[in-house]
Amino acid sequence: MKVKYLVTGAGGFIGSGLVKRLLDSGAHKVYALDNFSYSDGARLRAISDRRLVIIEEDLKSPAKLPAVLKDTDLVFHLAANPDVRSSSVETEVHFSDNLFATYRLLEEMRKTGSSDIVFTSSSTVYGERKGSAKEDDPCFPISVYGGMKLASENLIATYVGSGFLGSGAVLRLANIVGGSSTHGVVYDFVQKLRRNPCELEILGDGKQTKSYLHINDTLDALELVGARISQRSGVYDVYNVGSEDTITVDEIARTVAGMMGLNPKVKYLNTFAGRGWIGDVTYFHLDTQKLKSLGWSPKHNSRSSVEFTVSELLARN
Repeated sequence: MKVKYLVTGAGGFIGSGLVKRLLDSGAHKVYALDNFSYSDGARLRAISDRRLVIIEEDLKSPAKLPAVLKDTDLVFHLAANPDVRSSSVETEVHFSDNLFATYRLLEEMRKTGSSDIVFTSSSTVYGERKGSAKEDDPCFPISVYGGMKLASENLIATYVGSGFLGSGAVLRLANIVGGSSTHGVVYDFVQKLRRNPCELEILGDGKQTKSYLHINDTLDALELVGARISQRSGVYDVYNVGSEDTITVDEIARTVAGMMGLNPKVKYLNTFAGRGWIGDVTYFHLDTQKLKSLGWSPKHNSRSSVEFTVSELLARN
């Protein structure tokens, strides 16, 4: 079957990686939609393939989207404002870019009779937890970003449950890292130490403990769920996507500094009682048994994901 895909947020870190992966896997056509508010699109435009159609458009006011959806078999919805930290201040921006944009996409899918959607959500929907979070655990987000992701999940579930869509799948992602990333703690530490090799500023107390996953393992999960969703009409599923272990921010700092051959003085900005910012969870780990039951298995744990990413970042320039 010759499959045609739409990827929203296609210019971003994960989105551009997914576009390339879909093309490499033999996609008949990939529509790559982005308004390029949070990426310059360079990675996307570097892909030379006649099957790739780049569409510069904002989901909040789509004009080209209906025609694209009529020629699409599966939607991967990745478009979002990715800055968790800013969501405590720019609340309306996050509502608009994350929840309202999702609503507009779903409405156009309903109107055009589009069927299936895969949505990248976030571990932030669970909020602060002590143990490993399972997909059916209660969600209590402590950031506006997490709240908008959870609300988007509920919208997708409603559109599937109402029969407006065929099937929906949600992937709740851990912290995704990789050499083409442009934000996040690993990237930030590398850039800070390049600017000042003698001192490293850490937001919080360094004890924040979380799960990190390399983008290649993430793309494996997206491909697997995407291939499965079209075979299960009327189904709504949620999957955790993360590594099997956790790592502290202090451990990441030591890893980055060590791989750069540095021994900086560490300066902690512990303004928010151990948190890096308002809405920053101090601990999370995802139970991924549900996704593993489909055959997915990450090649990297948190530490090797961080190490691999540092190597890639240092090789970039």
